[in-house]
Amino acid sequence: MKQPKVLEFGAFDNPTYFKSEADIEYLDYFSKSELAGLHGATKPERVRNAIEVDHVIKAIDFAEQLPTQFDLLIANHVIEHVPDLIRWLDNASRCLSNSGRIFLSIPHKEYTFDKIRPLTTLSDLLLAYEEKLVAPCVRQVFESLYYYRPIRAEHVWQAASDIPKLIGQKRFQTASAAWETAKEKVRSGGLLDVHCTVFTYESFLDLMRELEVAGYTRLRVVDSANIQHLANEFYVLLN
Repeated sequence: MKQPKVLEFGAFDNPTYFKSEADIEYLDYFSKSELAGLHGATKPERVRNAIEVDHVIKAIDFAEQLPTQFDLLIANHVIEHVPDLIRWLDNASRCLSNSGRIFLSIPHKEYTFDKIRPLTTLSDLLLAYEEKLVAPCVRQVFESLYYYRPIRAEHVWQAASDIPKLIGQKRFQTASAAWETAKEKVRSGGLLDVHCTVFTYESFLDLMRELEVAGYTRLRVVDSANIQHLANEFYVLLN
């Protein structure tokens, strides 16, 4: 029986499957050597274990540069970094075979440094699509900076948590300071590795239903699983 053809996004050093385990290819914004240049000083062990990237694609419309279709796309902690989620979903759907599916693992905002950040709304997604964002906009960068708190999943799951203290640990004391920093980061160009969108399990499923009904995506949720104990992510399967 023929193996399903798999494409994984942004695997870095932690692919879901290795090539010895599946018919899999890897796509990333950076090549292995570029990742080494970016993270060699801070994450040397991860760089040493990084996989070779089959498809280095910096264009937003990645589907146009892939020579084949896939039976399964895997994106673990990827879509929250995408400035225009609707466009990403459209490209992903064009990469699928007729029976293909997309597996997403998505950080649940309540269990991460995004805990106090406002949820991404339908209008946020539509505006990003209308504006054809190819990089994070000032608003997205501002929210990632201003609402950041040093909160991890273990803090939330602890019975006696120090969350109130962590919520008080701001990177920016005023919104104006964060806004000016965000503008400068966007103005200076280059890759901005921020969370452009934030979701809970329920909010993401609601947004997918809205996008499907409105005709912004042909993809639909066929299975999903809410966050598990001690974790920080939920799972969604699309086709």
